[in-house]
Parts: sequence; structure tokens; C-alpha cells
Amino acid sequence: LFEYTEKEHAFTDNEVSKIVEAISELKILDPACGSGAFPMGILHKLVFILNKIDGDNKKWRDLQKQRAVKETEKAYSVGDKEERHQRLKEIEEAFDFNTSDYGRKLFLIENSIYGVDIQPIAVQIAKLRFFISLIVDQNTDEDKENLGILPLPNLETKFVAANTLIGIDKKGQLELNFQNSEIDKKEKELSKVRERHFLARTPKTKEKYREKDEYLRNEIAVLLEKEGFASDVTKKLAHWNPYDQNTSADFFDPEWMFGLKDGFDVVIGNPPYFSLNTINKEFVVSLANRYKSIHTGYNDIVYYFIYIGIELLNPNGFCIFITSNYYLGNNYAKKLREYLKKHVIKIVNFKDHQVFSEASIHTCITCSSKKLAIEKILFFESTDDLQIDSSKIETSLQAFEIDRNELKHDWIIADENKLTLINKLNDGCYKLGDISIIEKGSTSGKNEVFTVSYRFAKVNLFEKEILKKNIKNADISRYSIQDRGNYLIYTDKNTIIEDYPNIYSYLSTHKPVLSSRNEVKKGLYPWYRLERPRKKYIFDASEKIVVPYRSETNKFAYDNQQYFNDGGDIRAIVLTEKGLDIKFILALLNSKVLDWLYGFIGKPKGKSREYFNKPMSIIPIKTANYNEQKSLISLVDNILNTKQSNLALATTALEAEIDGRVAHLYNLTEEEYSLILKETNCTDLFRTAALNIYRDIARGKIK
Repeated sequence: LFEYTEKEHAFTDNEVSKIVEAISELKILDPACGSGAFPMGILHKLVFILNKIDGDNKKWRDLQKQRAVKETEKAYSVGDKEERHQRLKEIEEAFDFNTSDYGRKLFLIENSIYGVDIQPIAVQIAKLRFFISLIVDQNTDEDKENLGILPLPNLETKFVAANTLIGIDKKGQLELNFQNSEIDKKEKELSKVRERHFLARTPKTKEKYREKDEYLRNEIAVLLEKEGFASDVTKKLAHWNPYDQNTSADFFDPEWMFGLKDGFDVVIGNPPYFSLNTINKEFVVSLANRYKSIHTGYNDIVYYFIYIGIELLNPNGFCIFITSNYYLGNNYAKKLREYLKKHVIKIVNFKDHQVFSEASIHTCITCSSKKLAIEKILFFESTDDLQIDSSKIETSLQAFEIDRNELKHDWIIADENKLTLINKLNDGCYKLGDISIIEKGSTSGKNEVFTVSYRFAKVNLFEKEILKKNIKNADISRYSIQDRGNYLIYTDKNTIIEDYPNIYSYLSTHKPVLSSRNEVKKGLYPWYRLERPRKKYIFDASEKIVVPYRSETNKFAYDNQQYFNDGGDIRAIVLTEKGLDIKFILALLNSKVLDWLYGFIGKPKGKSREYFNKPMSIIPIKTANYNEQKSLISLVDNILNTKQSNLALATTALEAEIDGRVAHLYNLTEEEYSLILKETNCTDLFRTAALNIYRDIARGKIK
């Protein structure tokens, strides 16, 4: 149906009738439609199919007539034949005086396609796109009034500005038109009013139906309140005005807004994804209460869209979303994955390949059904040779099925061979979080004040006792740190600021801005103190490992200089397990073996991975005897000595030897290790050297 080909379709006349009828009955929603790209794509696809199988529009036209006759039956039976006559006349005009696609588009828009977005301006743009789409398919006639151009339909009840994630709290979760027949009658009347408003052609007619709409909304609200609905709920329903173009409803209800009681056949789109930390707390609380089954406290907004997308379906409906792939492995999406186990059918994971390069997002397509899904989930994953174009994308995706009950902790990997390898890497290991403390730096709230450099002349006068060496993300490379002469003014609860007159004088010049910090205004800290001090003893440790929290590859460095960090862009790791040497741990963390594994447990962000406390805490650390540790410690010392003399000197051979030894330590076969080297970001030179070391160890040439 979707192929662009000159060939005649192969469907029988009866099959064509069934397909056209199915399209006519479709109900499709984009729950975060933005400016309407997905709804417009849907319209074009459906028009394309209708043109292919019903080129003369005969079946499509007949169906619209049948619908009109059915919708006007009641009026016709009581002698009001004008309504049916007018409706049929409008249908004839739509088909007779315009291109074939105009009639297809008009009735698809009227009956099948719906959109919601929280931003009124986005909804306005979406409607504009649909208006333009209809205009281009109208024929002009200079002899007719207005050149024969038909007035455009009114889309206010097809695209609405509302908060999709917040529903109406209905009494006992019953439908709006429950036992009360009067409510049912009024709802049907309201639905009829909105149908007539859709094709109303004069301002006077539009105003008549809008007034009738408001009158019926208020009548229904009164009836609902009598039935026990909360007054705040009935007020929301009554006050929602679909014709107000400048406001957004703080709730969404498809029955009240679209007249749809049974759900959608398709929910499709590209919903937003961002952390809940970026939105107001009241809304977060509302989400937590409404979505208890998937809420964890640190969710991404997209998790709720994935959930509600399925809940909005009818029993046989399908939900298809393009999102980031973070939910497949993110620990905070664990509850969402448990829910999806019952619904997901197909997942296309593009992994590290950025389909939309400007968005810096790792893309995933998820298809789910409302009914309990089949036993197997079909996974597609991009291969290394992925090329995003229409001719090669299919051959660049590998497919495999997996039993949904076998999916345990994360879904980033479905390939059974890789799953076996991941399990092997975890076997007989400590978790990094069990043998260390992982911490981020102090967040001052005003880093630009508390962070100073020796390039700033006054620092030479500052009292050294409360100056701490400070590093930034960019100062960290693999194994070593570049000291750029930055310092942190570390004022904690024990600091008597008057004892440090030069620093006191400097901070006093910034007192207004330091005093504006929340904790200071609340009286929790004095104005000169760091706002959120972390565990200072971590940074005071004689040895630690530091890692930038965002990096394209693993970059763990050794620190025995008590460097501090004034923000969240670095994580510090201090060992608590006495039987393991910190340089041995450093060698493991910098290996391609654990770099590859982290790709399945860490959260990606664009081209980078994010080294947060939780994912890092589950990195598997292999137990090793003294001799096994000693060989790696010696190699790390050689790298550190080399970098100390000149940070730019290459240490590829030493790092490759570490890598080959780590592969043996984790009991990898050559085939498994080759796979890891192929899938990690390493040069051909490194790959060859590391494999040669691995083989020499296997042959006993290197101990």
C-alpha cells in the first residue's frame, strides 16, 4: 500500500472496499503534535493509499454519503430533510469542483486525524498547515463568487491546546455519559453541534454553533455535578472553550474534546523528552500521583507520554513513537519497562547512530499494542555500517526476536550473543559501588565567584589555607590530569571568614550575588559559604580516581594531589576495599572492555555518555590476585610517568597492553574481545596492538 510504484495494485474489489472503509473509520492521535508534522504526514500517507486503490474516489465518496445519511437519520425521521440535503450538497461540492485529493483530505481531517499540544501557537501552526493543504487542492472559477473557493473547515475541535498528560478525575473512573440518559442525550447533541461547526461557512453560522456549544457544556456540567462529580471537575469541563485560540487547557479528555469514547486506533508521534527537574514542582507532584505505576522521581517527561499513548488506545489500537532510546536502559525507566513488557511489539534501536544529527539524540522507534502483546518482542538494531537513506536502512538493521519474559533489567541489548557476553563480564565480580564511594563536587551556586585562577592577580594575596586545587571536566584525560592553576575557595561550616581578610575582602565584593542564593536567603548558610558542600573527605583523600561525567569514551584519571571540583561535571571515586589497588581499578575502568559494557548501562547524551553515580556503581570489577594486579599497576605507573614528563606523549602501546591483559582477566575469548574492539571507539593501530598482546598472552609469550 505504501510503495511508490507504477504497478497496479493487486487487491480485489471487495478488498479495496474493506480498506477504504477501514481508512474512513480510522481515529489517529498525535498527543504532542507540535506544529503538525506527524498529522500532516499521516494525511499524506492516507491520501496516497486512497489514490492508489480508489483512483476515481467512487468508494470514498459513497462512504461519506452513507455517513451523512446515518448522521442525519433522526432529523430526517422527524421531517427535517433540509439538514440531510445540506450535508449531501456539501459532500458533492467537495468532490465535484476540486481535485480528487480535496475530498479525500477534507473528510480525513473531519473524521480521522486529531492533535493535542500544550502550546497554543503550535496548535495554530498545525491548523494553518492543514488549511494550506486544502487550499492547494481547490480549483478556481473566475465566474463564481470568491473564485469558487470553498470556505475552509473549522479545526478547533480537531486540534486542541491542552496538557495531554493530565486527565479528568471521573467519578469511579466511569465514562462521562454513564447511567444518566439525559447526559448521554446532551453529549450527542454537543457532538452534533461540533460536526456542524466544522463545515460552517459564515461568521454568523459559526457564532451560532459556538454559542450552542457553550450552552450545552454548561448544561452537561450541571448534570454531572448532580451525579456526584466534583465541582472543580465540572467547572473545568464547562469552562473549556475549544474556540479560544490563546489558552491551553490544563487537562485532556478525548471524549469531552473530540467526542471519542472508545479510544484511538493509532497514537503516533515524537513526544518531548527532558528531565522533570526542569519543570515546576507542582506539575511533577501531579504526575507522581497520576502515574504511580511508572513514576520513580527522576523520570523523563517522555516516559509518561509512552504510558499515556498506550492508555489512550482502543482495545485493538497501536502506539508508535519516535523517542530517545534512553528508556531502554535507564534505571529510572525500570517501572516503565515493566509496564511495556505487556504491550511492546517492536523496537528499532539506532543505538549510537544519530538519525537526527542536529538533535544530538540517540533515536529509538517503539511500537506497542493495547491488548496483551504476543510472546516475542521483535528487535531491530543498527549495525556499524548503518547509512540513513531509503535504499540502505533495511540492510543496515539486524533483526532478532526475544521472549519478553527474558528481559530483566534493561532492554538496550537483545542480541543473545551480546547478552551472554554481558553476563560473562559480570560473573564473579564486585560492583564498583560496593568497593568505593562515588561523589560529585561542591555546587557553590556561584562557581564563577568561588573558582579563581593564578592568572587572576589577587589570588597571590589569598590565604592558602582555604584554597583547594580545582579541576574542570576538560582537565581530565585518560589516566592523567592537566593542572591549569585553578583554585576553589573552600568555605565550609567551620570557616571563620574574618580569619582570612584577603579572601573576605574579595568575597565581599560579590556579597549581593552570593546573598541571593536560595540557601542563604532561607538562613541555612552564611553568605560567604559554599552552597551545597559534598563529602569533603572524598576530595581530601590521598588517592582517588576522577572522571568527567560526560565524555565520548571512558576517561578515568589518577589523582594524588587532592584536587577539588566545584560542580557536577566530575565524579570522584575513592576505594574502600583494601585488597584492591586503586591503579589496578584505574586500568580496568580505562579498558575498552568496560568502555563497551558501559554503553549498555550508562545513559547516552548525544555523542557522549554520562558517567553518573548510579550506572558507574554497577560497573563489574574483576577480583584479581596480587600478581595480576601488579602487572597492570606497573603499566599504569609507566603511563603516569610518561604523562608527567609531557602530557602530549603517546602511550598507545602501554594502554594496548593493559587492554589485552584486562580481556584475559575477564576470561574473554578472542572472538568476544575482537567484537568489543570493533564496537568501541579505538584506532586500527590500537586494535591491532591490543589483539597482538591478547594473543601473546594466550600463547604464553607474555606472562
